[in-house]
Amino acid sequence: MANMISAAALFHRGDLRPAEGEVVVGLTPEREIELLRREGRAWNMVHAGTLGVDNDATIRHRVAIRAGVDGENAGHDDTPAAAEGSLQSDTGGFTWDAATEGRERVVIDTPRTKAVIGFTDGDVFELGAVTIRPGATRQGWSTITVTLMEGEQFGGAGRVLIAATGDVENTSMGWKDATRTSVGRNWGEAPSLVEAAPASVAVAVDSERVSAWALDERGQRAEELQVASDDGRALLQLGPPYRTLWYEVEIR
Repeated sequence: MANMISAAALFHRGDLRPAEGEVVVGLTPEREIELLRREGRAWNMVHAGTLGVDNDATIRHRVAIRAGVDGENAGHDDTPAAAEGSLQSDTGGFTWDAATEGRERVVIDTPRTKAVIGFTDGDVFELGAVTIRPGATRQGWSTITVTLMEGEQFGGAGRVLIAATGDVENTSMGWKDATRTSVGRNWGEAPSLVEAAPASVAVAVDSERVSAWALDERGQRAEELQVASDDGRALLQLGPPYRTLWYEVEIR
């Protein structure tokens, strides 16, 4: 739930702009019936990939099926190849980076929302006026989102919501083995336990302009954070001592 506000900003508010390019593939009713008969199966019916569109195109561009026209003319993705294992939307706001096995991550960089999601422990992400450095977590995996709730851009006056989450499981959840791929029927019990992921977040504003608070379970201000100065930037250290998943930052 702590990440829902950032998700709403990305998709409902429109922080992550729709792709500019479009890959469209046609599909006649006759061909759809034939493909369903020949290739359809549970959870994987006819889709753009069945019609020849590469999966990578769904990250780079908008993808659509145009019903009722010739299905042989598959859409064409002419985006220049990115670094091996890395895909980026044609707006530049979304990057899927799987170049290093075991270090896969998603990076979101928009004017009003920044996020790093995945196996990012110890890495540094320079996202315009915001720098994010995730700390060490139980699985080496975390979600750090920084969302501007009021204001037009980071660095100006406004309010910011930061959410930092890691491992999640129910109390007494019974994993079958160390790979943690199945609990069988042993789903545990309430309450759910969420790791408060450690991270540092720096914003390119003078620290004297910034105040920050850990938020309680109702989203109300609780403990105030110390705001340090780091080479002209306001620096916040987040993590387990605050016993929270989200933080409010006020920039004056």
